[in-house]
Amino acid sequence: MHGIPESFRIDSSKRSLFGASKVAADVAAFIERFIAAPRPAAVYNIGGGKANSCSILEAFEMAASRTGKPMDFVYSEQAREGDHICYYSDLRKIEADYPGWSPEITLAETFDQIVEAWERRRREVTP
Repeated sequence: MHGIPESFRIDSSKRSLFGASKVAADVAAFIERFIAAPRPAAVYNIGGGKANSCSILEAFEMAASRTGKPMDFVYSEQAREGDHICYYSDLRKIEADYPGWSPEITLAETFDQIVEAWERRRREVTP
């Protein structure tokens, strides 16, 4: 398995990190535009772009600053074979084909929404 498992959640479980990776996600606005005006056979790098990217270590800090709970992890300087050292989506083709589109939610807002949803679910389980 490569990357972060889908079961990853904000809790006190210990995680192992290998190398550094950049992660960004904000695609909903683009998908809506694409559905409204599809371009058959077009291929896009979809994501938040460079402005909305961060390393997993930065993501852990952003989560900890919002929850007050530092992530428990072990860091290895050695990157796993096949992992990206740095990745962010090149949005130039999307922006050319869909003028006016850009990610609508900042990385900070995305983290806020994730933490708010996590806290809401936790309250529902343990009143």
